[in-house]
Amino acid sequence: MYSALHHQGQRLYDLARQGQHIELEPRPVTISRLDLLAWSPDTAHLALLVECSKGTYIRALARDIGAALGCGAHLAVLERTFVGSFTVDAAAPLETLQQAADLSPYLLPPDVVVSDWFPVTLSEGQARRVGNGNTVHLPNVAEARVRAYTADGRLLALLECPDPAALAAQWQPLKVLQ
Repeated sequence: MYSALHHQGQRLYDLARQGQHIELEPRPVTISRLDLLAWSPDTAHLALLVECSKGTYIRALARDIGAALGCGAHLAVLERTFVGSFTVDAAAPLETLQQAADLSPYLLPPDVVVSDWFPVTLSEGQARRVGNGNTVHLPNVAEARVRAYTADGRLLALLECPDPAALAAQWQPLKVLQ
């Protein structure tokens, strides 16, 4: 109940704070790694390393582990160490950013986030259409999502096509970066 999921337009944590309880449907998640890092029998504290799929609630995992052990459990600390290819080890410390006069050395280009999307270079006409929010036909592209660049190498847009194998498939801009 203390998650940011929505129920009828309201966040569950808001409903929980109002004393309401909503029965949630179970949903599949994948725990690809669960390592015991530390265990203190004196305080009954343990530290776990969890690698999991999107949509996994670690607080719910702690609750479920505690229920399986018959003792209950909760989180004292939660630290996200990576998301996709972004790791906390590669991040700049907050203090460094707060003291920096120029943040540009710490910023990554926007296409780093979608580096796994197929890259395409648009013609001038296609770039104009996409820049205006219109669809474009990209022959010989079999990917459902692409990152679209202008002829001079600038990331222009993120495009999506529900059926790229269709003869007259059209790629719709998801986001245009002007």
